[in-house]
Amino acid sequence: MSDSPTSTDSEEMHEFSISTILPGFLFLGPEITAPEHVDQLRAVGVKRILNVAIECDPDDSGLGLRDRFDRYLKIPMRDIVEEENVAKCVKEVCEFLDDARLHSSPTYVHCKAGKSRSVTAVIAYLIHANHWPLSRAYAFVLDRRKGICPNIGFVSELMTFEEQKLGGKSLLPHSKSTSAIPTPVAGAATPPGAPGYTSTLGGRRPSHIRESLPPMLPGHQHVPLEGHDADDVALGSAQEVEVRDSSGRYRHARRAPVDEETLQPMRRVSKAGLESSSWL
Repeated sequence: MSDSPTSTDSEEMHEFSISTILPGFLFLGPEITAPEHVDQLRAVGVKRILNVAIECDPDDSGLGLRDRFDRYLKIPMRDIVEEENVAKCVKEVCEFLDDARLHSSPTYVHCKAGKSRSVTAVIAYLIHANHWPLSRAYAFVLDRRKGICPNIGFVSELMTFEEQKLGGKSLLPHSKSTSAIPTPVAGAATPPGAPGYTSTLGGRRPSHIRESLPPMLPGHQHVPLEGHDADDVALGSAQEVEVRDSSGRYRHARRAPVDEETLQPMRRVSKAGLESSSWL
């Protein structure tokens, strides 16, 4: 494998555009190559820069980016399927963004074109910070930045990362949709992103989880389980599965709801609470 900086067609140069992933905190886009790009970033409040492209440097174009922002970190990655140490890079990405969030420092994540490496970094962070499955994180980013195309090697790494973080890997049948997440390798488990996927733990399906668990569809905060009163479903982006207790009855196990904008925990709201609330 060559050690020279290499990029795929997905990382070609294109117009500079900033995509807001999490308002006031996380932004995504291409390489910074002009003074006006710096001005645009400052205008939206960016204080830190995370560069995940091996061929991009802070002093390119004479901009001296290390001196123009509070912090600048380069995590060198090549946009090739055979790229190594992706897991290590993703870990560094999450640590850097966790620190930025802790210090309320809006951060701009970029690669060469803002389509593959930086997208992979942002999706990984959403899985890490919000405990979202890959399908949901991918759809969330796609809705905010069109034309994203992480290479299949990165998608495979994201599937592994998802399994490590959530204890399961999203599986689904091959999809004809052109917007579906690309398949890592022929004949392997297809990545999430379309209806019909199930979750497995360590490659085996636990007996206490139903096969009919619904997917988290793009654009929906929550999908109630069949036969369950929708009025009892928590508001926000809580994740929910059905588990069987010792008496053989099914019940719901939920994570605390999370605000998709701030990634902060939200309060669960019952039907009675909504009806008695003054803002309804």
